[in-house]
Amino acid sequence: MSDLPLSCQCGSVKGVAKNVSKKSCNRVVCYCSDCQAFANNIGAGARVLNEHGGTELVQLAPADVQLTKGRDHIACLRFSDKGPFRWYASCCNTPIANTAKPNFPFVGLSHAFIEMNAMTKDAKIGPVRWHCQTQDAADSWPSDQKRNGFPIGLSFRMIGLIAGWKLRGLGHPNPLFSNDNEPLVEPRLVDRKIL
Repeated sequence: MSDLPLSCQCGSVKGVAKNVSKKSCNRVVCYCSDCQAFANNIGAGARVLNEHGGTELVQLAPADVQLTKGRDHIACLRFSDKGPFRWYASCCNTPIANTAKPNFPFVGLSHAFIEMNAMTKDAKIGPVRWHCQTQDAADSWPSDQKRNGFPIGLSFRMIGLIAGWKLRGLGHPNPLFSNDNEPLVEPRLVDRKIL
């Protein structure tokens, strides 16, 4: 197990993901229109999205993530009242993570917030395992490989991980919500339109 150092681009928001291993998390790339809209809405698309419009995420239990500096720089947006919370550092517009409801044990950390290079990530948490929501990938993604939704293997693995995190109480504490399950900051509702 390894600890992953976390930092926004300017260093004002820092943290750590504790006890992360190849078995305790997923490393995926999501191409959905919402992930693209999030990156573009905060002006981080060029830094965050890969050449096909994908965002790399490391999915893990909320209790394994700690924010150690810069909570006052954390901002949040949502595309609807029921959609995921999309967190970022307002100081430099670095995406931090995606979360669901506060009682749902899941955090998808943005690769832009993980302070290590791809080779080190490969060694500590393994390579990217899945590409999902490729129906929204750029035209450069092969059209015969575009698929709606999530690969079956990823779906089964996520069900197992989330059930395990819930049973072990790893949904709390959640670094982006208070003990009363309130978001650290009021999310801004924005238009989903990709800029």
